[in-house]
Amino acid sequence: MDFKTLLRTGKPNDYLVADADCLSAKPDRPALSVPKPAPEVAAAIIAMATAMPRVKLEYHDQNEHGLQFSEKSKLLGFVDDIFLKIVPGNDLTSCRVLYYSKSRVGYSDMGVNRRRGELWLKTVQAKFS
Repeated sequence: MDFKTLLRTGKPNDYLVADADCLSAKPDRPALSVPKPAPEVAAAIIAMATAMPRVKLEYHDQNEHGLQFSEKSKLLGFVDDIFLKIVPGNDLTSCRVLYYSKSRVGYSDMGVNRRRGELWLKTVQAKFS
């Protein structure tokens, strides 16, 4: 997934965390800054996410620090796609975490993607602060 060319769904079923200057879509909030190297943060996100029920790692680009997960809803089995990109800082000792999640089907997700995004980013921030 390329965050620079990302097109949002236009429906209330997605959530985007990114820097406004690095993409064509309007983010819901700015990217998360983390005072650790990108590979360390990517490994922590993979460990955190795959320990959660119904979350599956679909793709991991180790060179570009890109991650893709899917998560099935508990009740009806709807699948959401979750994309992260960990962007190394200029000094390589810090990074920014970009996050996008969206529902595969339906118009509204009742805030599920936003709540998940905030939970994941809060967990990452707590681990490295």
